[in-house]
Amino acid sequence: MPRKKAKEKDALKYEIKTRVNEKRYRSLVDLLAKTRHRSMSEMIREILNNKPITVCTYDKTFDQHMEQLISLQQEIQSIGVNINQVTRFFHGSNNESHQRNNHSTLDPGHLHDANDRNKDYSEPL
Repeated sequence: MPRKKAKEKDALKYEIKTRVNEKRYRSLVDLLAKTRHRSMSEMIREILNNKPITVCTYDKTFDQHMEQLISLQQEIQSIGVNINQVTRFFHGSNNESHQRNNHSTLDPGHLHDANDRNKDYSEPL
């Protein structure tokens, strides 16, 4: 699909050439690498039009924070799984008084064991 043609007033008809010294060129190349612009021309046009140039930076300390957040998320998920297992256990009990009074007989060590899912917890452990 071809690109849309620019309106007559917005068309870039005139070419301007300029020269810069090596120091200025290097600073422009460095700036280009940090922005979203695809070409030097695009970036220089925005500079000439006094548009703000957005510089993208990457904070390496962000990685440490993300690792901590991932660890917290995994712990919260494990806690949620445990709560769901306890709730399922109590809702699976037939006797209402058993649900209210026998909460101390649940052994948390059995909650993570997938082989014990069908185990009868109605008897004290």
